[in-house]
Amino acid sequence: MEFYSPQPLYQRDARKGLLNYNLHFYVTENVMRYFAQDASATELIARARILNDLTMKEARDFTEGEEAEYDALMNRLDELGVKGDDPFMPAMARDLDTPIPEHGEYFRDLKSGKAIRAYRPDEQISGYSDLRAGRYLRGMVTGNWVGAEREHRTALNTGTDAEGAYLVPQAISNQVVDAARNKTCVIKAGARTMNMEAKQVTIARLDTDPTVAWMSENASMSEDSTTAFGAVVLTARTVRGYVPISLEAAQDAINIESVVSNALASALALAVDSAALTGSSGSTNPTGLLNTSGVGEVDPDTDGFAISSLDEFSDAIQDIEDANGNSNNLAAIYAPRTANQIRKVKDGQGSYLASPPFWTDMQKYVTNQVPVNVTHGASSNTSYAFVGDYSQMVIGVRDSLRLEVVRQATDAVKKHQIWLVVSGRYDVGVVRPAHFSIIKGIQA
Repeated sequence: MEFYSPQPLYQRDARKGLLNYNLHFYVTENVMRYFAQDASATELIARARILNDLTMKEARDFTEGEEAEYDALMNRLDELGVKGDDPFMPAMARDLDTPIPEHGEYFRDLKSGKAIRAYRPDEQISGYSDLRAGRYLRGMVTGNWVGAEREHRTALNTGTDAEGAYLVPQAISNQVVDAARNKTCVIKAGARTMNMEAKQVTIARLDTDPTVAWMSENASMSEDSTTAFGAVVLTARTVRGYVPISLEAAQDAINIESVVSNALASALALAVDSAALTGSSGSTNPTGLLNTSGVGEVDPDTDGFAISSLDEFSDAIQDIEDANGNSNNLAAIYAPRTANQIRKVKDGQGSYLASPPFWTDMQKYVTNQVPVNVTHGASSNTSYAFVGDYSQMVIGVRDSLRLEVVRQATDAVKKHQIWLVVSGRYDVGVVRPAHFSIIKGIQA
């Protein structure tokens, strides 16, 4: 994974690739002086910088008025002879050279040149906000906004989409996404989370490590024909599901806020884990580790095998070490059934095995999103274990969540329920596939 040293990222062509919330901010009579013939280039650039910084802060496109003002500023700068070396000119050249913030990890979008923040598991996407996701969701489900007046005003201001679904305010959406990240095994294991500012984002991938060689004085350096660079293309894909809530619980439960928030976060977490581990490639689903080219595998028997030691996990670690992976930063993710089998491993005298250092040092996570009914040769009940350096995986998140409160669906009416339907847009990318290895054929 390629990260970039921190510097402040400011200017970029704010007219492309961002949402337009149609916010009206400027009063024309207060800005016309910038178009006067005696306005200096410094003043014009300062004004354009304000427009750029505002849309950057609010993660949106220009309004019509702001775009007209920006174009007028650019035209006047052209008349003054200020050309492409200025901060508002060609996006790719500008963004590759501009500073980015002083802390955190970043990817570069290879198409726009923009630096994109990558959040570690211990970092939150959501910043401080007076809004609370639990209060907002309780109001959505019950219609009771007492004690959540600020959230209610925000809901009214944000509104609904063409299908009548609520567009969750960004601050609240980020809180729900963070709650889901805390429950997602691949993220707890180290996967980075990246906000996608466009439907498709392309980041670099190193497929083969470079080679170097010692050489004598004045000797010609041989060409490195082994290093291969590729690209990881993240494309926002829609995940959708619902959380059923009984009407009685919605009306009477004093902890309805936490119940709804946790249920929503858990549903999203399970969906992301399933996609990141076993997602099939295609236009609908993200491509998970199981279907990513270049991921290593340990397959000791064509018909599967029963776990009797930790040897297969050691073999998976060797796969990763052979690819120059960091064996001190590994995690294993597997099914509850596999976890139970590992706990039961004994030596020849019937005593439980002492954990070797490599096993003690490795993080372990258990999820029921790893299947246990995989056909492997003659066996039809096998499973997987996914071992790897999960910092080499990235989860892309696009836009805010979308919520619908459904009361009229046939099953909901029959069962006296409310359905909270949630949809979001995600994708999964693997930056260094060879730093993962999958153990296949684990029998019951």
